[in-house]
Formats: sequence, C-alpha cells, structure tokens
Amino acid sequence: MKNDNQKSKSKNYQLSLLLCLSILITAPALAYQTVKVSGRQLMVDFKQTGVYEPYFVKGVGYAPMPIGRFPSDWGYSSGDSRLNNIYDDPAILDRDFNLLSDMNNNTVRVWQGNNMLVTVDDVNNLLSPWHGDWTAIGRQTIFLTQTTFDHAESHQIKIIAGFYMPAAGYWDCAQGTTMTYHVTTDYTNSTIRSNILSKFAAYVQSFKTHPALLFWAIGNENNTAFDNISESGKQQIRAYYSLVNAMAQSAHSIEGADFHPVAEVEAGSEYIGVSDYGTTDAQMSSLDIWGSNTYLGSSFGTFFSAYALKSQKPLWVSEYGADAWHTTDLSNADNGYEDQSTQSSWAALLYGELVKNADKVIGGTIMEYSDEWWKPSEWICKGDSTICNNTQNHFGYGPRDLSCPADGNIDFVPQAPDQFYNEEWWGVVKIQKNSNAAGPDLVSPRSIYGALQSLYRLPVYMNNLHMDVAAYVPESSYYSTGAASAQMVTNYIRLAAKQALIDQNTIYNYARLPGSLGGELLPDEIAKALGHFDPYDQLVSSTYDTSDNLAGGNPYQGYNFNVEAYPSANAGAFTQYIRDICHWMAYNVTQKEWWLSGNLVAAPNTPAIVPLYGNYNNWAVINGYATSANPNSDLKNPFATSDFTVFGFWITDPKVNGIGHDTYKSVDEVTKSYFFPVNSTDKYNGQYVQVAEPPPHPSHAQVKLNASKADYENLNFVGVASSAKISLASSKISFTKKKSWKDLVDSHLLINKEAIVAFEGKQRGDLVKVSRLDMPKEDYYLVPYGKTKKHDFYATGVIILNAADGHFKEAAWSKKSEHFLKVDAHYASEILRHWLIHDYEEKINDLRKKKHSDQMKKMKDLYNEVLKKVKNVSGSSMKLSWKPGLYSDSPYKPFWMISIAQGTWVVTQEGQVREIQ
Repeated sequence: MKNDNQKSKSKNYQLSLLLCLSILITAPALAYQTVKVSGRQLMVDFKQTGVYEPYFVKGVGYAPMPIGRFPSDWGYSSGDSRLNNIYDDPAILDRDFNLLSDMNNNTVRVWQGNNMLVTVDDVNNLLSPWHGDWTAIGRQTIFLTQTTFDHAESHQIKIIAGFYMPAAGYWDCAQGTTMTYHVTTDYTNSTIRSNILSKFAAYVQSFKTHPALLFWAIGNENNTAFDNISESGKQQIRAYYSLVNAMAQSAHSIEGADFHPVAEVEAGSEYIGVSDYGTTDAQMSSLDIWGSNTYLGSSFGTFFSAYALKSQKPLWVSEYGADAWHTTDLSNADNGYEDQSTQSSWAALLYGELVKNADKVIGGTIMEYSDEWWKPSEWICKGDSTICNNTQNHFGYGPRDLSCPADGNIDFVPQAPDQFYNEEWWGVVKIQKNSNAAGPDLVSPRSIYGALQSLYRLPVYMNNLHMDVAAYVPESSYYSTGAASAQMVTNYIRLAAKQALIDQNTIYNYARLPGSLGGELLPDEIAKALGHFDPYDQLVSSTYDTSDNLAGGNPYQGYNFNVEAYPSANAGAFTQYIRDICHWMAYNVTQKEWWLSGNLVAAPNTPAIVPLYGNYNNWAVINGYATSANPNSDLKNPFATSDFTVFGFWITDPKVNGIGHDTYKSVDEVTKSYFFPVNSTDKYNGQYVQVAEPPPHPSHAQVKLNASKADYENLNFVGVASSAKISLASSKISFTKKKSWKDLVDSHLLINKEAIVAFEGKQRGDLVKVSRLDMPKEDYYLVPYGKTKKHDFYATGVIILNAADGHFKEAAWSKKSEHFLKVDAHYASEILRHWLIHDYEEKINDLRKKKHSDQMKKMKDLYNEVLKKVKNVSGSSMKLSWKPGLYSDSPYKPFWMISIAQGTWVVTQEGQVREIQ
C-alpha cells in the first residue's frame, strides 16, 4: 500500500502528464512553407512530406466576366442570396473549373483579387488609392472569396492571387501639340502608401492559410503608366517599387515562416534591374518573383536570356499568347475571320519556349481563359450595358502613331498575327448567351484549348538529364558487359567530337593486362580504357601536351574518368553514392582546366558506369537522372552544388536485349534491386562503385531519395481486383482517376521520346503477376503495351507496378516489338515435359553403357518415375518468379518455378530448364 508521500508524487506525476498532454493538444502546428523560391525555381511541398519538387505554372489568366459584365445584368433577382461577384458564384465556378481541370491546367491567375468596391467617400477623397480608376459607384464588387479557393483546391488547381495597384498617372497630347503627364496616384504620399499597405495586409490575412494559394501578385503593367523622363517622375517610379518591396516584406511578416512568395507584374522587363528605378535584386530584396506580360510575336526571342542578366529572381510570364480574330483591314477591324488555328499554333510555340527556358522561368499564364465582351462596354459604352454588350465586337488597336503632334509615322506595331490586338477575342474558350436568363453564359473550347491540354499534360523538367547514348550489347570474343558499357560511353563522347568510333574488342584488349584476356573488366580497367580513348587528349594543344600519351589518358585536358568507391560499412555511404552519380554526370567538362574558363567539350555531360546486383558480370550505363534541382547548377562552377531530391535513373543494361535493355527506374527500385556493394576479390569488395567523369570539387549537397508512395488507382486502372480496392475505399482519400499509361508511370519518364513512341497509342496487353523470391512485399505486375499478332502479344513497352499497393517501380521500351512472355504457362509445361523425357533418355543410355545386372529393373523404375513426373506437370504448382541476378538478368523476363511432388524446376524465358536440388 502506498504511503501519503507516494500518493502525492503519483498525483503530481499525473498532473504533469495532463499538463504535457494539454500543451501537445493545444500547441499550434509548426509553421511549414508549402511554397518557396529556391534560386530561379518555385518549389512546392503541398503534402508537407519534407520533399520539395519544382512547380511549373501551366496556367491561364482567369476573369470570367459575363456578357452582361455583372451577374445581376443577366438574371439575378434582388432577393438572390448570391453576391454580385463572379468569384463567388458556384454556377460560374463549377462551369469553369471542370474545364480547367480537364485541360490539365494547374494554375489560374486572378488579376484583381482584392475587393475593389468603390464608395462615394473614395471618389471624394483625393488621397484614395482607387481615385480616378472607377466611377460606376457600387458596381465593382468583383473579388476573390473563400468559394473561389475551395473550388480551385477541389480541382487540384492553385491560385495566383492578384492585388490591384492604381496607375501612377497617364500621358495625353494636350491640345494636340504637347505630351503632358498627369499624376493620378502619388506614390510618394505617406497616406496613400499606408492606405495601400493596409489594404494589402487585410488581403493577405484573408487567404494566407488556404491550401489553394500559390503566391501573391502585385499590380499589372503599372510600369506602362510611369513618367520616366522628369526627375519627379523617376521619384514616383522609385516610390512605387519601394512600396511594392514593402508590401512583399509585410506579407512575409504577416504569414511568418510559412509565407507564400510575392510577385510584381510588369509589361516586358524594361524596368527590371535598373538601380535608378530601385529595381535591382538588392533594392527589391523582399520581392520573390518578377512577373512579365510579354507579347513579342510567335517567339520570345532573346527575352529570357536578356532577363537573366537583369535579375537572379524567378521569372513568371504572367501574360502571353494571341487573340483569335484575324483582322484583314486595319482601318476596319470588323473585316476579318476567326483564326483558331494560328492562335493555337502560337500558343504551342510560346509554351514550348517556356519549357525550354525552365531554368529561368517558372511557367506562364496564357491570356486568357474566356473572351472579354465587357471591354468596349466599359471603355466605349461607359458602363451602359444596353449599348454594345450584346454582340462580340472587334474593338482593339493596330499600328499606332504615338508622336505628339501626330507625324504620320508608325511608332508601334502590335506583335500579333494580323498586327491588331482584338481585345474581345483572347479566350481559350468562347462565350455565348445562355437561353436560361438566370444561368451563366455558355462556354465552348477553341482549338487552343486542345493544344494546351496536350502540352500541359506533359511534365516539365528543369533539372533532369537524359543523354541519347547509342546502346550496345556484349560481342565476341569476350562477351564483356564492361567492354559494352565502355563502348557506349566512349563512342558517345567520340561521336560528339567527330572522331572515329571504337569497337568492343579494341576496348577490352587495351583495358586488360597482356596475358590476362578473359573474364570481366574490373573498375580500374574500364576507367583506363575511357581515359585512353578520350578524343581530346591529342586534339587540344596546351602546356601539358607531354601527358597526351599516358596510358590512362591526359589528366589535364578533356575527360578525366575515374573510379569512385564508397565502403558500405560507412554511415550514409549509399546516399553519397547516389549523390555523386548525379553530381558527376551533371558536371560540365571543359577542354582545359575548368578555372581557365575554357570551352566545354562537345559532350560536356557524360554517363556513369555501375555494376548491377553488385556483380562485375553486370556492368550497365546510367544515361541520366531525374532530380528536383541541378546537382551542379552553374555551367562552369564545380562548387555550385545545390541540395536535391532524386526520383529515378535512365539505365541501359547491355546484358539484356529488347525489353529491359533501356529502362527508367525509380530511385526506390534502384535501391531495392540494382545498386549493391560489389562482391569481389579486388580492393573494391564490399563497396558501392561507379566509373565516371569526376568534377574537380566534391559535392556537399544534402540529398534525399524519393520514397515511392502507394497508388491504388494504378491497380484499379489495370483491372486488378484485390484488397487494394478495399484499402482505397476505406482510406477516405480522393485519388485522381487514371486516364492512360502516362498516369501509371513516374512523370519524369515522359521526357523520353522513344518511350513515348513505344507506349502512346498502343494496346494494353494482359498484365502478369510475378513473385519476388527475395522480397515478397515487392511482388509486381508487368503491364505490357503493344499489339496482338494472331494469338500472341508483341510488346514495345512494359510498365512494372508494385502488386501490393500499385506504386510505379520502373518501365522499359524498345523500338522493335518483342513477343511478350514468350514462354507462358502452357509452353513452360511443354518445355519441362520434353526436358524430363530427354533427361530420362540420357539416364537410360548411361545405364545401357554400364550393363548392370538389374539393368532392366532400373530402366523400368526410371521410366515409371519420369512418367509420373510428366503426368504431374499438368497439375503442378506454377509461379512466375524473379530475383535479381538469379536465372534471369531482367525483371521483364521472369522465370517459371514449377513444383511437383518429385521436385522443383525452373524454366526461363529462353526455354532453359534447371532442376533445383
């Protein structure tokens, strides 16, 4: 029995425990930044897993103004509970976000998300930041609401939340003789600045925690309304940008450590990076992203490279594209026709350039989701919707004489297909009146919708390397995977340097010591051959020419292949191994020493060679990687080693022909099945080994290996009926419904054109389950794509999915179709029967030669034994199986395990039979 003191201690302990639990329950969640800027990239981790991935904006500008300009103009009754606000109307949002989702659009830009309701007091108050920009009192109640964000999030679409900034002023040609500037918003005025800061702070506070928020965007082309001539005008410019920077700083402060980035939207980039305007990176220290509305024709030209010299911040192309009306008479824009084809083709070309410049650009929002019938209503008809709101007009402008007074010279030509900007015709979708007066306008996609739908489906890779390496398989006399792998790398760099290619025997004979031919090449021998056949050893003249003829190549110029080994007993060895494989391939090789800033070699990135399964009999070439950031981000700076996450590798296995020769493997699968410490008798025993071109500086990057996540919808898509579906139903997690093979694979694979050709438009064959003998939880399904010929299926591509939870493991493809699972269950049974009979015949012949006294009895026993075995094959236990390096060199060619009472046999896809003792 406890004494009183013990009871007191017990009560105190219980009280302390309750206090701790109370703190744990009531303590706020730790701040987590789901969206952040890293270098020139936008990085996201919406699931808060600790793994950030690059986010590329595939978006549209979104302002779905009804034909009547306001919802109340087309049917709302005075008693309607809905706000007079397009961004709060479920009818409009449901209509649009379903289309946006089907378009594979991931982002919408809202120009003016803050409440722009203008009151009488605002108009009468000359210090109001909104003064002069709107006179239809009480009409403009269009602003973002929780409803907008909820609709976006339910469709997996993010919002760039725009904040309106009034124009600083405007120019006019006073009395037709002199250009005069009028200030409408004095950005040097402390009251106005405070007013705007206050409104922006309230805006940030309203939506800062919503998961659909991507980032904030301040202003829209405010630089077009600047006076950049007078000193007072330049003061206004500096005041505007200093206010923008203060607003960004305020947003960061309000949100805290988990703040969203802040952008400012320019017209072009003329005002970016100019110290006199206060727009250098140092002066705009709190601004995270520059946005630019950019209209330069069907190409951005040198815009991105020019921008890169102005700022190190990410660039977002906030508007781009072309309108759909082609004016044939610049004096009368009504004359023309709708040209969906050119609008669509321009969009495709421009988006393609965004992708190609993804190292500088975080994507773009095309101009725009829907046509804008309201523009002449506000600009010409002065808000009277009865004058010109019922017809789609061709209002806009073409070439202009901007001089004052007019001199007849054209100073500006719109960069449009017809040299005319038709303001009402920019929509990705067309709008038309709804016969139901109370319903929203009807919308229908233009050709540009389908073009972007296809392009937006494809992933964008800022930091992935995939080298087009000619593939080889081992040849006689030595059938060396090391020689075949070295030939791939050697000829890859020699072809780029326009040098003669090298055959495998030449490589092998040079690599091995004299008199030691035969057997596989060792790591140092492969490195020796790669260095010797370096095409730059004697092509480049330098002070080190005396080293040109060294056995292992010239270490001072051109390529410098080496062996790197990582003792598996060391903590973190495997992660370092993966890090350096990526880093070594990412490094850009120079012809001379890197610090001399010499020219790059013709093939500046080189593949790596590794032993699969930890066995020198299985050398393979790594052609590329998929990572979240460039492992060596600066072209000629080996010290530029950013942290990154690894997603997968492209690997060519010379030991496998056809399907399985070229593969993309997730890093998770590489870890489980392919990259092991070598089991050898040389100095590298027990170590992870790679042979590659090393950078002159080691990487100190922190590296994460992406863990594969369950994807039960993959199993649902391929038609697997299992407990996985029960798990899916009970998990209460919504999964994106799969639409094609592209949804099954790691999206990084989709930069490989040969893989796309192998899978796209192909028939899906019957999937096959394979048991992993070494790891039961890694049983998998082979999902083939190809076509049926007579009764057999011929595959050009095969996907491997985990059988338990459906996650993607790897995929392989081939230019030539291959008889998929040539040895099926029936054929395997027949092969085994013939093998058993042949084995019986051999044993009978042995008995006849030996002439035993009980020869006849033994022959009869053998006959009865084989007869029983052959009969039992039809009722045997048969299972497709695989284990790395056992009986098969590839998971795409599993073997049959056939068990009967008398034993177990293996039948391979090559028709070979082995008895398991």
